[in-house]
Amino acid sequence: MSNEYCGKTTRLMKKRDLVSYYVLCLEEGRVWNIGEAIDELVSKVGLTRRIAYSVLRRFRRTGLIVKTNDLEYRCYGFLKYIEDLYRSYVCRKKRLTKS
Repeated sequence: MSNEYCGKTTRLMKKRDLVSYYVLCLEEGRVWNIGEAIDELVSKVGLTRRIAYSVLRRFRRTGLIVKTNDLEYRCYGFLKYIEDLYRSYVCRKKRLTKS
């Protein structure tokens, strides 16, 4: 087994989650609170408030959004996520072809 770092992302997001993450991380370095994020997902993506909240909880649990203080969050970075996804995919493919 190789000691190569394969990235922290192991599977793809659902389309709804990917679009939501893109909308939130469109502006690099932006800080927002959960209420603002939910309002933005409801207005731009068309999610219900309950679904938007569960999507944000999933992002927080997986480390895609990071808590800056008690009420504010920021994105891990959309391009960083895509690079991590690429690295994970290539690493798995290399591992499968060597076996």
